[in-house]
Amino acid sequence: MRRLVSRIRNGQRILRACHAERSEASLHFCHQGNTEIFRRLRLLRMTASASVTLFICATLIRIIIAGAVSFLLVAAAFAQSPAKANSADASAVIPVKVNVVISEYEGAKKVSVLPYTLSTFANKVKYAYQASLRMGLSVPMIYGSNQVSYKDVGTDIDCDIKPMEDNLFQVSVSLQRSSVYPPSSGEAKAAEEQLATMSRASAIRASDPIFGQFNAKFNAVLRDGQTKESTVATDPISGHVIKVDVTLHVVKE
Repeated sequence: MRRLVSRIRNGQRILRACHAERSEASLHFCHQGNTEIFRRLRLLRMTASASVTLFICATLIRIIIAGAVSFLLVAAAFAQSPAKANSADASAVIPVKVNVVISEYEGAKKVSVLPYTLSTFANKVKYAYQASLRMGLSVPMIYGSNQVSYKDVGTDIDCDIKPMEDNLFQVSVSLQRSSVYPPSSGEAKAAEEQLATMSRASAIRASDPIFGQFNAKFNAVLRDGQTKESTVATDPISGHVIKVDVTLHVVKE
């Protein structure tokens, strides 16, 4: 590089000498000096271009290597994240059992007990693990001379559990219970007496069954093993009192 600068300076001195003497020999040396300068400048430009190209290539290689390493690190992190997510989901889902007991009282005397147990999971997502129970039968009903239809009678329960703070659980229960009174039963006769005041009483025959219906929706906040009386209702036909108790149990593994 120093030699090139020295040659350029020599060429400049030759140019100044050429302009001073204006002789033919001086012009010849001036032309040679210019040629040599231009040749050195082209060589310098080519050398600089090659150096820049090498620098750009080295930079690109470094960027590619850094990107590949980053990609491998991110892929490894994502490979570990599903396991952590699954463990978090598993800790958020708690297996539980819900006992629903429907009791019927005649005064202070318990005349009927219907217990039901539903196994489900407590989860913060609403209706993610909703438990359902359907228990009953179909009662035939005769219309006209030979027309028969069926009415479902029994118990339907839907239950959803959500965990709360301090080891509490929100229990949401939807309950539907239907029953049939045979025509010869005292409840059916009492129903007929009540229906006798209605305008459509003439359409009711003594052989027609009477159906009772009980629907309830309620929420209860319970701890593990806790029982709460959630609903109390009185049957308008029989006068019996219906009570619904709900108990929550956390399943220990």
